[in-house]
Amino acid sequence: MKLLYILFFSTLLFILNTRCESQINISGLVVDSLKKPIIGANLTLHINNSSLISAFAISDGKGYFTITYKSLKTTDTLFVKANAIGYAAKTIQITSVNNQLVFVLNTSSIQLPNVTVQNLKPFLKYKSDTLSYNVDSFTQKQDRTIGDVLKKMPGIEVDANGRISYNGRAISNFYIDGDDLLDDRYNIATNSIAANMVKDVQVLENHQPIKVLKNTTISDKVAINLSLKDAARLKLTSRVEAGTGMASDDAFIYDGIINIMLFKNKFKAINAIKGNNVGKDLVQDLISHNLADYYKSIENNVPTNTLSLNNPGNFNIGNQRNLFNNPISINTNNLFKTKKEIQVKTNFYYLYDNQNQNFTNNSFFYLPNDTIRYLQQQNTTNRINLLRGQLNINCNKESTYWNNTLVVEYNKLPSASTTNLNGVISQQDLLQQTTTLSNEFNYIQTTKNKRNILWYSYLGYLNKPELLEINPGINEVFFNSNMPYKRLIQQINIPSVYTNNHISFKQGKNNFLYSYQFGFSIQLQNLNSNTSKQLFDNNIFTISDSFINNIQWRNKKIFTNFNVDYLGERLKVSISFPLTYQNIFYDNTTIKNNNYNFNAIVINPALNVRYAIGKESLLNGNYTFKNNFATIQDVVANYILSNYNQLLITNVPFKQSNIHSLGINYNYRKTIKILFINAGFLYNRIYNNSIYNTQFNPFIQIQNNELNNNAINSYFMFLGVSKYIFKLHTTFSLKANMRKSDWLQMQNGILTGFLNDNYNLITSITPQINKWLNMAYTGSFMLNTSKQKNNSNNKRNVTSIQHTIETNIFLQENFYFKLKGDNFFVRQENMNLNNYFFADFSATYKANKIKTDFVLDILNIANTKSFFTANVSANSLTQSSLSIRPRMIILKAFFNL
Repeated sequence: MKLLYILFFSTLLFILNTRCESQINISGLVVDSLKKPIIGANLTLHINNSSLISAFAISDGKGYFTITYKSLKTTDTLFVKANAIGYAAKTIQITSVNNQLVFVLNTSSIQLPNVTVQNLKPFLKYKSDTLSYNVDSFTQKQDRTIGDVLKKMPGIEVDANGRISYNGRAISNFYIDGDDLLDDRYNIATNSIAANMVKDVQVLENHQPIKVLKNTTISDKVAINLSLKDAARLKLTSRVEAGTGMASDDAFIYDGIINIMLFKNKFKAINAIKGNNVGKDLVQDLISHNLADYYKSIENNVPTNTLSLNNPGNFNIGNQRNLFNNPISINTNNLFKTKKEIQVKTNFYYLYDNQNQNFTNNSFFYLPNDTIRYLQQQNTTNRINLLRGQLNINCNKESTYWNNTLVVEYNKLPSASTTNLNGVISQQDLLQQTTTLSNEFNYIQTTKNKRNILWYSYLGYLNKPELLEINPGINEVFFNSNMPYKRLIQQINIPSVYTNNHISFKQGKNNFLYSYQFGFSIQLQNLNSNTSKQLFDNNIFTISDSFINNIQWRNKKIFTNFNVDYLGERLKVSISFPLTYQNIFYDNTTIKNNNYNFNAIVINPALNVRYAIGKESLLNGNYTFKNNFATIQDVVANYILSNYNQLLITNVPFKQSNIHSLGINYNYRKTIKILFINAGFLYNRIYNNSIYNTQFNPFIQIQNNELNNNAINSYFMFLGVSKYIFKLHTTFSLKANMRKSDWLQMQNGILTGFLNDNYNLITSITPQINKWLNMAYTGSFMLNTSKQKNNSNNKRNVTSIQHTIETNIFLQENFYFKLKGDNFFVRQENMNLNNYFFADFSATYKANKIKTDFVLDILNIANTKSFFTANVSANSLTQSSLSIRPRMIILKAFFNL
C-alpha cells in the first residue's frame, strides 16, 4: 500500500511541475517613428524585471524577431527590451503570450567620449596597393642613411647582404622618385642617400613595372620607391667621408668615400669613389640581388666556377670583423629622360681588392668502419678585379613598351694560398677569368582590339677560363707513380653562346586573361679540361688520357606556353601549361663512343591561386612541376681536379631529375595597428636518376656521379611577425623557421639515409627610452641536427646563439656616443661551449654650422683574436676558425656639401 502512495504522489508532482514549466515563443516587430523596419535591433527577455538576460534575438531584414524561452513558470513576469544604435531603448511587459509585440523606437543622439590625439604624424598610409612609411616617424637621431631607417620599419627586413624584403617577400624593383636607376644593385643607394632626404618609403604591392601590362597580367611582385623631399631634388648633393687611424698591431688604416648625387626629374645620378683598409667589403655595393631569378626566367644555365681553393663558408659575424682587405671602387650610375618619354641609363663600376684570410678547417667524416679526418690550415690571398658596363634605353608608355640592355663584363680573380693538409704543405695559385657580352631586347605593342603583342630576344656570350697550379706536386701515389714531382696543373674553359627568342600574345575577355607564347632557344658550349704535371726538369705531361675532356655540347628548345588567368574580385588564379620539345646532344671526343642524343617533349605545369580573405589579408597557394636535365658540367666522363683534395668524374650518360613543389603562405597586415604577419609552408620532392659516390683517400676525395634512383624530401615552415609598439616608440620583430629534409648519401660505395633538421629563431627590438637614450637588440638561435635513418645513436648537433645590443646616449643635441656588443655562443654535442665577445665604441660630434660630423670609432675593444664555428651535415662535422681583425681606432669626418 505504501508503494502505491509513493507512486501516486510522484506522478502528481511530475504533472504539476510539467504544467508550471513550459516553453514560450514571443514574436514581434521593431520599427522607427516613420513605421520603417529597424534591422539588427537587439531584443532581450528579462524575468521579473531583472537585469539578467534570459533569452535574446536580433531583428531581421524586415524588422521581425522571435524569442524562445523554455523554462517559463506560472509565477514569472516577463519583460522584453529593444535596443538599437541611434535609437532610445524601450521595454514592454508581456501580458499575453499570444499578442504580437510592436516596438516603435524614437531616434536618439549618442554622446561619444572625448578623444585626445597625441601624435598627428601619419606613421603609415595605405592607398591603391601602395603602403607609405613616413620616414621621419621612424628615424632616430643617430641614423645617417635611409638604410639605417629601413631596418627599423615594421614589415621591412634588410639582411646582412643588404637585400630588402617586405612581409617575407624580397622586393623585385627599387625606385628613387619613380625611376629605376640601379636595377637591383641598390645597396649603394641605401648606404648613400641621407635619411633626411627621403619623405616616404613606399611599398608597391602587386607591382607591374610595364605600363602596357598593368591590366593584362597578374603580379605578386613587391617594389620599393623612395619619395624624396622637395629640397633633395633641387641641387647637387655631395657626401664626403674621410677617416684615418691605427690598429693595435701598429698598422696604418684609412677609410674614404666621395659620393655625388643628383635627383632631378629629368636626370638622376649616384656616383661614388670608395677606398679603405678597415674591413669594409665594397663588393656589397655591386650585389645583384635578383640575378639568379633573372637567369632562371630566361632559362640560361650559366656555368658555375669549377675550380677553387677550398675556402670555408660564411662565418656570420660580419665582414668588418674578419676581412683583411684594401679595396678601391668607382661606381657611376646616371639616368637621362628625354621629352619623348625615353630613358637612357648607364651603369658602370670597377672594383679592385686585395683580400687576406687565415683560417683552420677540420672536417670529419664518420663512416661505418672508419673516421676520415682532413685537418687543414690555410692562408689565402684573393685579388679581385671586377669591371662592368651597362647601357639601357627604355620607353615605357601606356600603349607601347620597348627596352634594350647591353652588358659588357670582365672579371679577373687571381688567388693564392699556402695550405697544410694533414701535415703536407703546398702552395696553390688559382686564376679565374670571366668575359661576358649580352644584349636583351623587349618590345610590347597594344593593337586596336586591345591585344598585347610581345617580342623578346636575348643573345649572350660567355668565356670562362680557369687555371689551378699546386706546388709542389701533391699525392704523388695517385698522380705520378709514387715519385715526387714539381707541380700539378689543372685548366678548364667553358665558352658558351646562348640565345632565347619568343613572341607572345595577350588578350583579356570578361574576367579572364589569355596568353600564348611561341619561341626557341639554343645553347652552344665547349668544355675543355686537362690535368697535367710538371716534373723537376720543367717538362709538362698530361697525367693520362683519363684526365682530358673535350666536350661539344648543343641544347636546343622549341617551346610554346598557354597561360590562363582568372581575375575575380577576391580570387585570382593563374594556370600555365608550357610545352617544350628539347634536344640535347653532346660528344666527348677524348673518349670513344662517349656521346649522347636526348630528345623529349616536356610539360612543366604551374598553378597559382590567390584569395583575398580581407582587405589586408591574403592567402596564396602554388604548385609547380619542373623537369631538369644535365648541363655540360654534369657529363664530365674524365677526371677534373676541382681543388687540391677533390677529383670530379661522372659515370652517368645523362643526368635527369624532376621537382614537385607545393607551397602555401599567408600574409596579413593591419595598417592602423602597424602589424605585419607572414606564415607559410613549402614542400619539395626531388627525384634523381643519379647520386654522387664519394671515395675517401688520405689526401684526396673522388666524387663520382653514378646511376642510382633516389629522392630528396624537404619541408620548410616559417613565421614572421613585425609590430610597431607606440608606447615604446619601437619596432618589434620575430622570425622563426624550421627545415626538415631526408635524403640519401653514398660514401665508399655505401648508401645511407640521413635526416637533417634546422631550427632558426631571430628577434629584434629598437626601443626609444627617451629623448637622450635609445637602444637596439637582436638575438638569434640556431640548432642544426643530423642523424642517420634507423640509427638513433648516430646523431650530431650544433647550437649557435648570438646577442647584439646597441645603446645610443645623447649627452647634448649635437653630441652622442654609441656602445655596441656582440656575443656569440657556439656549442657542438659533447664538447665545451665556445664564447666570443666583441665590443665597439663610437662618439659623434655634429658641427652643424659647417655641416660636418666628427666621429671617433674604437672597434674590437676586447681585441678578440679568433672566432670558431661548427656545422653538421649527414655524417660529417666541420669545425672552422679564422683570424679576427685587431683593435682599431679611427677618427672620421663626414662632410655634407
